[in-house]
Amino acid sequence: MRRSRVLITGESGHLGYLLAERLKAIGYHVVNGDFPQLAKHDKNNLPNVFNYTYPRELDFTNEDVIRKVVLTSMPNIIIHTAAYVGTDKCEADYHGAYITNALALDRFTKLLNTFVPDSLFVNFGTTATCDPKSYGLRNPITETTERGPRTWYGMTKWQGEQVVKKNCKKWINFLPVFLFNKYPFDNSSIWPKTFIASGQCKEFDILLDPRITKQYEWSSNVVDIMIAIIKNKDSVNRDVVIAGNERLRFGVALDIASEIYRAKTGLKLLYNVHPEADYSKYHVADNSLMLKLAGMTESAFNKKRKSFKKAISEVIESCL
Repeated sequence: MRRSRVLITGESGHLGYLLAERLKAIGYHVVNGDFPQLAKHDKNNLPNVFNYTYPRELDFTNEDVIRKVVLTSMPNIIIHTAAYVGTDKCEADYHGAYITNALALDRFTKLLNTFVPDSLFVNFGTTATCDPKSYGLRNPITETTERGPRTWYGMTKWQGEQVVKKNCKKWINFLPVFLFNKYPFDNSSIWPKTFIASGQCKEFDILLDPRITKQYEWSSNVVDIMIAIIKNKDSVNRDVVIAGNERLRFGVALDIASEIYRAKTGLKLLYNVHPEADYSKYHVADNSLMLKLAGMTESAFNKKRKSFKKAISEVIESCL
């Protein structure tokens, strides 16, 4: 039996890297490795964490490049993790965000529909597409939460989701909630950015209210869950919230991070909080459908997952 051929956009970044490594380990053919221009980035030659560009990974916005890759590899699974990310960056470059998150994705999915129409398109959306007035601590985000993005990032990602559902015969739309991982593969989450900035003796501006309850999850805790969902035929043509169980007030999480940073470096974590800039009171989600589609109980998930404290320790070590 021929192995499943998987094409991953954003392979050198956060989730793309983790998914690529895990899929290869369990026998999938990740076709990115077949193309020399898709080589992984070199940690030693990376610019500082505030640069979001990955010039050596697959440019899905380049129609000629993507056509060649698709026709050469004929993937039957496409995992789309690449995006124009960062709420502040998208607000500053609304045109670039729209082109990447909506317009180029429309061209990409139409091309796939022409050459590999029966392939499964796995899209990574965002809960920034949800209306903040529709969720809270007692009313967590679910797959049916009303959409109503309040940021340009959320709006362009919402447009992209609609493009995927229109153009693709088979799709899964993941809605991750505050997943984070090690640097350099994750250089967009708040934790790597804060740690790198402190290492560069810069005070990082945090646009979150310390009183707000957030739901954090170490990405490695949910990679196998996401793969199990992709393999499950009942997951096709569904939105699926990807969330963990670690609910913390942001101020508490920041205290934990500061304590570990000082213990490992002897230095103070440098940051400046701007609570008035946050646009939602809480950000927590219901992960019951995620666990159901992955065939896992909540207790089993809690037994296998790494805690926030241990995960933050690993992020700090990766930034040193």
